[in-house]
Amino acid sequence: MNRALVARVLIPFAMMGAAAAIAAWILFRRGGSAPDRTGARPREVRLRNPFSLTEASKFGAFFAVVLLVVKLVQLRFPGKGLYMVAGLTGLTDVDAITLSMAEYAKSGDTRVAVNAIVIATLANTAVKCGIVARWATPESAVPWSSPPVRSWWRGSERSAGYESIG
Repeated sequence: MNRALVARVLIPFAMMGAAAAIAAWILFRRGGSAPDRTGARPREVRLRNPFSLTEASKFGAFFAVVLLVVKLVQLRFPGKGLYMVAGLTGLTDVDAITLSMAEYAKSGDTRVAVNAIVIATLANTAVKCGIVARWATPESAVPWSSPPVRSWWRGSERSAGYESIG
């Protein structure tokens, strides 16, 4: 979409990826020695077709709303107002604001577009971390998750003062 934007976004995303990799490595090292004794079978995850007309329509409507809000904020609150829109939009989805900012960067300030994409990504990541912290349990782990990951999760539950989340 906007090749010039890719180079500007690469550094913040590389830094976020490095931070995530370091955190994953630390968590893996902490929980790597305890065996998995639960014997629990993971729950089956119900998959939906992402190419269905309903899902495509939902994304199209959301994208149209984001484009409209971005344009309104651009006119009323140039620059900084887009950060608020990015943060709010990032709570639910990053794709729509990323596409909007890629288009905005063609005629607007590239720095604002990069910052908005990063803000949306951080907001989305924070929401996903909150979801995992609230509802994930060792039993809900995907079948390929390792015993060290499940044992780390049980250890973090005990250190927080409760045996099960959910």
